[in-house]
Amino acid sequence: ILDEVVFKALNDSDAKVRQLALQLARRISLDGAEKLVTQLMSIAQRQDEEEQIRVAAIRLLNEHALYSDKSIPVLGDVAKSDAAANVCSAALLGLSKLEEPINALPVYIAVLKENANATVKRSAVIHLKKLGPMAESAVEILGELMLHEDAKLVESASDALSLIGPAAIPTLIELMESEDRVVKQLAIFTIGTMGRAGRPALDTLKKFVDDEDEQTRRFARQAIKN
Repeated sequence: ILDEVVFKALNDSDAKVRQLALQLARRISLDGAEKLVTQLMSIAQRQDEEEQIRVAAIRLLNEHALYSDKSIPVLGDVAKSDAAANVCSAALLGLSKLEEPINALPVYIAVLKENANATVKRSAVIHLKKLGPMAESAVEILGELMLHEDAKLVESASDALSLIGPAAIPTLIELMESEDRVVKQLAIFTIGTMGRAGRPALDTLKKFVDDEDEQTRRFARQAIKN
């Protein structure tokens, strides 16, 4: 009976009823789980649905790992193309829970390239960071994000490049040549956080030991020491 009520209420014209139905859906029977997943995927993709309901549907979808083969492609599409930032972020979180990290990497990169929202980009970088050196294919776009106006996104991109390691050094060396002092210093700092993995950049770092800017000199010396 509960299953019938939930499925009927999910299609109700009243948004409050649909929202209550999503709360009840956690108690649905195992027999109704696959049908529920199909309906949740539909709600997640429905652009005319209220944002908070779509986010709730995605969160519930994330709990049904048994049917992840169906939901993963939907979550990827929503993350890459949806206009609502909260919906995109929820889809990225779900993808990070259900999909193998390396398989989710193309979605993260697509979001970084195509989504204009800095918060959504930052969410993608946070999930991408968990891949470490396996995220080498993201180096180019992460390097571009080091020039972004959003400070938190720049910081996340720096962290990701540091965790990728040696493969990120050529991009960081290019950034060290930037005329923007802040970008230059952040690139130097990022290489310094790599420790010994950053040694291929030593010769370039030495160029900044006697830089005219005191802070740049300090960053370079610390990076060399690290």
